[in-house]
Amino acid sequence: MKTAGVVLLLLWFGQVLIAAENPEVQNTNTGKDAAQQSDIHTVLRETSILITEQGAELKCTKTQLETVQKKAEDMEKKTDVMESRLRASEKTVEEMESLVNQLKTENKVQSAYLNATVTAVSDLKRERAQSKVSFFALLLGEGGREHSGIGTLVFQVPITNIGNAYNRQDGKFRAPIRGVYSFAVYIYGHGRKNNPVGVSL
Repeated sequence: MKTAGVVLLLLWFGQVLIAAENPEVQNTNTGKDAAQQSDIHTVLRETSILITEQGAELKCTKTQLETVQKKAEDMEKKTDVMESRLRASEKTVEEMESLVNQLKTENKVQSAYLNATVTAVSDLKRERAQSKVSFFALLLGEGGREHSGIGTLVFQVPITNIGNAYNRQDGKFRAPIRGVYSFAVYIYGHGRKNNPVGVSL
């Protein structure tokens, strides 16, 4: 439709030019030309309206195209940003996985160390329990009377004998392990000139 309007417009301009250059043609064809010119004016008006409408549609289409292009550019920018964030997230995930693996390794080492420590503590507790040595015993004569004698005194009334290091049969204490031992002896007796009281350990 646009092309037909342009052709008619050119034809009309051609006739106008011919008529302007040749006055005879103007006189002979006055009735015909008037009708044709009227038809041409109508076609020109319709063509002008059509061209105006198409120009408006073209502007609208251009505006829509620019809007679509702008949206496409925005989407590309957003896509680039999302890809950048995705790469950063992937890198963070890799770093976190590496950190988790490192923590797992450290946890295994710490667990092994803890198990070794627990075993060592258990061993120390057992050794300590075995190394506890203590006894407390009394030496009394029959019926609570005095006791006199020379040689090894056998304390036959053991009250405490932790570690079973004291033998109440022979009255000897045999140290089962190395260490520092403390002994205390309490003695009560009546001293006389001819019969002194004494004790040695």
